[in-house]
Amino acid sequence: MRVPLVVVILVALVVGIFAFQNQEIVTVKFLNTAWMTSKSYVIIGSVVAGFVAGILVMLPGTFKRWRKAKGLEKEVGTLRRELETIRKTAQEASSRDGEEE
Repeated sequence: MRVPLVVVILVALVVGIFAFQNQEIVTVKFLNTAWMTSKSYVIIGSVVAGFVAGILVMLPGTFKRWRKAKGLEKEVGTLRRELETIRKTAQEASSRDGEEE
């Protein structure tokens, strides 16, 4: 878990340095609008937008795995209870066999 944290910190550091070194004013055009802003804001905004898009793309798979894990946990619980019942039955049967001899 520490490796991803280090990678995130390194990426943030590189983006921060890159944005700090590119502070010129630029005109940003989107559809029918245009505005002037610092290039560093455009860089940071693009990185944040990419991060959010990546998270949104990962969410469906994450929820699917989470639901599957919950179902498997339920199945494990059911199988453990069934195993305990079988063990009790086997123990009772072996104790009855011991009394008969």
